[in-house]
Amino acid sequence: YYYYQLSDIIVCLTHVRIKHRVIQNIIFLISQLTINNYYTKNPMQVVLKTNDTYYRDTDFLHKGISVAKGTLVAVTGVVYRENDVPRLLTPNGYLTANKAYVQKVN
Repeated sequence: YYYYQLSDIIVCLTHVRIKHRVIQNIIFLISQLTINNYYTKNPMQVVLKTNDTYYRDTDFLHKGISVAKGTLVAVTGVVYRENDVPRLLTPNGYLTANKAYVQKVN
């Protein structure tokens, strides 16, 4: 089995005769479909659609303080995780850049 984690999708390719180049192309196509669900440029300000947590790292392994739904958050930048998942950098830590959880405020 080959396992690749990309955004929130795990692709399991069981056919071992598939060439690595084909696997890379599949992952690239999936990433192009899912990246539209994320803010890739600094939205400057977002409001949380759900309760969430600030994280101290881009892998979301170390939780910081909780953030309530409806909170307006200033965004200082967009940082990319090791596997190219964008995260919102804020003065209090990292938040998801997933548009299902945060909304840009104009």
